[in-house]
Amino acid sequence: MTLSRLWPRRLSIQLQLTFSLLIGISIVFLTYSEVQKEVDHVSSALKSQASILAENLASTSGELLLTRDYTGLELLLFRSIRFDDIKKIQVLDKSGNLLGNVIRLEDSEPIAQYGDPAIRVPDSVDKLQIINKFTSELISWQPIYLGEHIGWVKLTYSLSSISDAAIRKWNVGILDGLIKLTLIVLIIFIILRKPLASIERSTQFAEQIHQSNGNLVAIDYSASELQKLGTALNNASITVNRKTTDLKKVLSDLERIAAFAENSP
Repeated sequence: MTLSRLWPRRLSIQLQLTFSLLIGISIVFLTYSEVQKEVDHVSSALKSQASILAENLASTSGELLLTRDYTGLELLLFRSIRFDDIKKIQVLDKSGNLLGNVIRLEDSEPIAQYGDPAIRVPDSVDKLQIINKFTSELISWQPIYLGEHIGWVKLTYSLSSISDAAIRKWNVGILDGLIKLTLIVLIIFIILRKPLASIERSTQFAEQIHQSNGNLVAIDYSASELQKLGTALNNASITVNRKTTDLKKVLSDLERIAAFAENSP
């Protein structure tokens, strides 16, 4: 079935459907733009939080590493993982060996975990933030300095807050858009009701002009086009009626002449 067969034939429905589609598409694009702004805002806040926390941990854990106070280091990591978005906090030496490792499993309290193999550390000795879209994680690396580079802080954040913010924004945007779309379509229907009714009357009148009864259609002065249409139809109706009357008169005269000739000796 082709699209043209699915498209409604009535002008009023076509106009309302066209306006609805255009407004609906506009609302979707506007909502998408708002969602992107919200995602950028939440993402920026998350990166900023990760950077600040990583810097604080790096400055605090340096002396603990120097004194080999791993118990104190573990307590520091447990206190720092209180943010819901943090999945893992790790402290490593500069070769990537784990010195402290506190993780939060889904729907459970944070736990310390050791015995994992060494982790590959960044090549450059600079702080670094990486977004892993495959695992939906933000990884923040912060070097630990105590006179010299002695290790790394690695924070792993979940990006679920970003996706949750996007979903909430979509839900709010779509609901708000549907309300706006309904109101706009209703306003459009009210505005177009009178001119469409005038067009409908003119269409019905045009279909009856051939009857040559000389009727006139009420002219709609709300728009110049409708006024011209009504005037043209009335002129056409008057002209057709006059021509038909003249033609009937000529035919009547011809019939009288024919009858007279037939009865003449």
